[in-house]
Amino acid sequence: RYRTAAYTTTVEGNSDINSELRINGASAIFDANGIFDATGGNVDMNNSGARLQLSSTVTSLGTLDESVGTVEYDGSTQNVLVDAYYNLEIDQSGTKTSQGTITVASDLTVQSGATFAIDATTITVTGTSDVNGTTTISTGTYNADGASDIDGTLSITSSGVYDADGSFDATNGNVTFTGNGRLQCSSTVTSLGTLDATAGTVEYDGGAQNVLADDYFNLEIDQAGTKTAQGAVNVAGTLTVQSTGTPIYDIAATTTTVTGTSTIAGTLNIDGS
Repeated sequence: RYRTAAYTTTVEGNSDINSELRINGASAIFDANGIFDATGGNVDMNNSGARLQLSSTVTSLGTLDESVGTVEYDGSTQNVLVDAYYNLEIDQSGTKTSQGTITVASDLTVQSGATFAIDATTITVTGTSDVNGTTTISTGTYNADGASDIDGTLSITSSGVYDADGSFDATNGNVTFTGNGRLQCSSTVTSLGTLDATAGTVEYDGGAQNVLADDYFNLEIDQAGTKTAQGAVNVAGTLTVQSTGTPIYDIAATTTTVTGTSTIAGTLNIDGS
């Protein structure tokens, strides 16, 4: 058993954890700069400030403590292992790619200059999703159960889905699409940032919601409740009001312009009242 106490332990070579690594201090750090392998071992973090920093190949995290602490991938090109994390952080330049189903019980942070790639996998984040760098979702799904704070770039490509069940704010960020990428918003949308209007779909699927004035490619209104336009809405592709739950798209005293097809299976309110 190795305990860091309240200090920083830096390992320049490989770390082979066969028993227990305990990162036990408010500012305790285990900084693994070589290969990290905890096959058959345990990684225990018993303080909110505890941090495991991984800069090279990660073979296994063993039995990882998912109740507290942060695991940080801060190398260049790395695989982010399938596991249940408490806090997960993606840092430094290079692409870190998820290898399968990942759950984050608290917060996921993608730092400035870093790229987190979700390819054909699923990630679920219970706390805040803080994207300061770039998050790319190709054929995978990102379930953001908590707040989404997009100050960098959220890139949804191919058939990727970003499902924002918490509040969504991209005031200082960018949302880009290619192919059939989809952004689903179920709660308050403060800003869509610089929104790509050349591809992709933005779906409002909460209860009563404000539909932000913006230029969309495809816009979809789904699930019960009234979604009310807050200003000029321009749709270069298709506007769809779904039938499930009989959603209402209320244009109110604004203008919605659709270049492509308008498919209204629910209710469209254009009385201007």
